[in-house]
Amino acid sequence: MFRVTVLPENRVLEAAENENLLKLLSREGFVVDTPCGGEGKCGKCHVTVDGSKVLACHTAVCRDMTVILPPKTENAVLTSGVLPSGEGIYRNHKSLAFDMGTTTVAGYLLEESTGVVLTTASAPNPQRAYGADVVSRIRCACSGEMENLTRMIRQTLAKLSVDMCSRAHTCPEEIGTVAVVGNPAMQ
Repeated sequence: MFRVTVLPENRVLEAAENENLLKLLSREGFVVDTPCGGEGKCGKCHVTVDGSKVLACHTAVCRDMTVILPPKTENAVLTSGVLPSGEGIYRNHKSLAFDMGTTTVAGYLLEESTGVVLTTASAPNPQRAYGADVVSRIRCACSGEMENLTRMIRQTLAKLSVDMCSRAHTCPEEIGTVAVVGNPAMQ
């Protein structure tokens, strides 16, 4: 086993000999831009390994190394709107709604009785590590990565849920309904 130190997060990961660096980073929750799904076609999964710029998808872990990830970019996401109101159809006090997009996951915390948006949150879809398009992700899912793809999106939904509840001073127990939408392949 080799030690891979990931900066700027300063996390130390363990990797098997010759483990693919991109797969290691993706498995551990790091998002590296990979529009081609790690097939080496786009040249965008650049990271710095021990001072040299490399493609993560073409790098095997063969020693202890330090990896510097590129700076994160912020995504602007439209996060406005309301749900239609309807008395008597809501179980508790609050609802969560998620739009699971190919590039971004947007979340909304709503007051159930009125449909008013209390707060919103968004995050890059971590599944981008398996490709920028749905077809690349389907290919990866069919090649044995379904569990990783599922885990990544569930972690993102959980993090957004906690963030929104915290900002709105809401306990998760107050959530009565959760809705998740996305294209059929994403769902």
